[in-house]
Amino acid sequence: MGQGQGDALNRVADVLVAGTGLVLASPFLALAMLATKLEGGGPVFYRQTRVGRDGEDFEVLKLRSMVVGAENLGAGYAVDEGDARITRVGRVLRRTSIDELPQLWNVVRGDMSMIGPRPTLRYQVEQYDEDQRRRLEEDKQIDACFFVENDGRYRGNLFIDRKGMNGVFRVIRASPLSTA
Repeated sequence: MGQGQGDALNRVADVLVAGTGLVLASPFLALAMLATKLEGGGPVFYRQTRVGRDGEDFEVLKLRSMVVGAENLGAGYAVDEGDARITRVGRVLRRTSIDELPQLWNVVRGDMSMIGPRPTLRYQVEQYDEDQRRRLEEDKQIDACFFVENDGRYRGNLFIDRKGMNGVFRVIRASPLSTA
């Protein structure tokens, strides 16, 4: 299969999987949104600029699991387990990964893919070495591969070291829809 055909097949699969996921997850999303709103008011969604394919910025969408303005408090973008900025509802959302479900919309929009490296923050990309910059050649993906590599136990620091990055690429190459 040629590169263009593989890309088209990946895109169709992304839209079908993410669209179906959004429909199936909508009751959970609605409850989570209501709980987030009732707990502390403020927006229910958290939007953050991430670096996508070819170094282009895009806005990733998540359910808010921390207090409003958390990136300007405490450790900034770094989040440790037990971080006081995480709300009570946010702890449940993070533990169950429900806070990540809105990223399915990013997949439907074409900002991300179901398979590929995790999107990172601009300041992290600026610290990449030449090998790490290669990950910008891939479509960004929803968090599933990050959890495969890290066994779902760590969600704090989004910077993926070389070992983590190589693990993500191993997952990409193993994908039946991958052209890598």
